[in-house]
Amino acid sequence: DAFDVGKDWELSYAAMVGNGNGIEFKNSDGEYDKYLYLSAEKKYGGKGPKAEGLKFFGWGQWGSRQLDNTNDSVDNLKKFDRNRAGLGMKYMNKPFRFTAEYISADGMIFEGPDKPSFYFANAANTTGANNGADAKGNGWYVEGGWYIPNSKWELDLRYDTATFNEARNDEHQFDKWTLGVQYHFNPMTRLTVNYEMRDFKCTATSAQCTNANVNLNGVGDRVGVQLTAIF
Repeated sequence: DAFDVGKDWELSYAAMVGNGNGIEFKNSDGEYDKYLYLSAEKKYGGKGPKAEGLKFFGWGQWGSRQLDNTNDSVDNLKKFDRNRAGLGMKYMNKPFRFTAEYISADGMIFEGPDKPSFYFANAANTTGANNGADAKGNGWYVEGGWYIPNSKWELDLRYDTATFNEARNDEHQFDKWTLGVQYHFNPMTRLTVNYEMRDFKCTATSAQCTNANVNLNGVGDRVGVQLTAIF
């Protein structure tokens, strides 16, 4: 829901309870995820996703997941917290756009489909911890755009960084710069071209990171082309 405050400001919120099983209807651990979003926006005009204004927002997700991350044939399900939170701001007043957000994570730090046990560089953690399953992470990004006056072109620039498995022997960091250009055929259709300069590395001093960086050093830049059509 949203509420007008004074002449130009709008306060909004969203709240939800979920079963914590993705798209499945069951609730295997009997716990429910809680979601909350709050924002305050000074409105400049427009509506919907094209609305212009200065918005401050915060959000959180709190829940748990069951996971068997042992390497045996026994079903050893264990409950881990899965909490996420973010705080940010967004400015939109053509021809300029700017967004910044900080995000934190606690538990269930997913390392990718190659590591179903939620570890990145090693299966056994010498401290007895469960690695990504009970680790912490954080990240932030800043991005901006400039709509070139009297044209259908938009230029974009973004920097984002994320640290996973903080203070663990396989802590790793992903940094990325993105240069982008968009062509707006009309308010419902646009073409986007992005060039991403990626720097992925395992940042701990352990031997596991030495081996992981052999693979991460092979991660190069990426070019993406996307057509968006709203109908």
